Amino acid sequence: MKIGKRAWTKGILISVVVAVVGALALNGWALNTKDDKNRLLVTVGDTKITRGDVDHKIDLFLGSQGAALPPEQLAQIRSNMDSRVLQNMIIEILLTKAAKDQKITIEKSEVEKVMKDLKTSLPPDTNFEAYLKGIGLSEKDLAQTISKDLKIRKLLEARVAGLSAPTDAEIQKFYDENPEQFKKPEGMVSLAEAKPSIVNHLLSVQKEKMLNDYVDTLKSKAKIVYHDKSLAAAKPAAS
Repeated sequence: MKIGKRAWTKGILISVVVAVVGALALNGWALNTKDDKNRLLVTVGDTKITRGDVDHKIDLFLGSQGAALPPEQLAQIRSNMDSRVLQNMIIEILLTKAAKDQKITIEKSEVEKVMKDLKTSLPPDTNFEAYLKGIGLSEKDLAQTISKDLKIRKLLEARVAGLSAPTDAEIQKFYDENPEQFKKPEGMVSLAEAKPSIVNHLLSVQKEKMLNDYVDTLKSKAKIVYHDKSLAAAKPAAS
């Protein structure tokens, strides 16, 4: 039985370190990474995004792996990531502002727990401060990023709280219309056995739509200025 997992938001993966894309091979327009780091790309309200800001996000995502890649491959990966990373940064700014406007707070203990989990997830012989320095972060930077990400997560969770569970008719319809997803070598998975996975899938679809719509609403109300005409022409259309 195979039911694909769906993202809560389009291209947003809120992590405890950076908001990153889910895959390296992304289609889209590319920015010139050789341009001046201070070149202004986009303004979201009063917040500016420069060429250097986008490059830094990509560097954080690639980490030490980037240095091990052949130059041509690294350049291609970076150009493929550019558009999605820039759009994620725009969305991150909008969600951060929305969380602030709604006075969403995070306890210090919540940040400390994530920090502790991150430390224990690293190889035992890893020097945490050296590791952070290697990806261009201080412990203070990381704590601030974790706090921001947790606020955004809390904001998004609140948006989808109270979703209605799929009806029996909706579950039956999905089961009937997707028989290939419930095949096993020994035969078909019964509806009763498949029901929990179908419910989770349909709820995930609802969450994705609700949050995509929410992000589109934030975008429509925000003042987003593309300072490079090629970016404005190539930016992904809202769904």
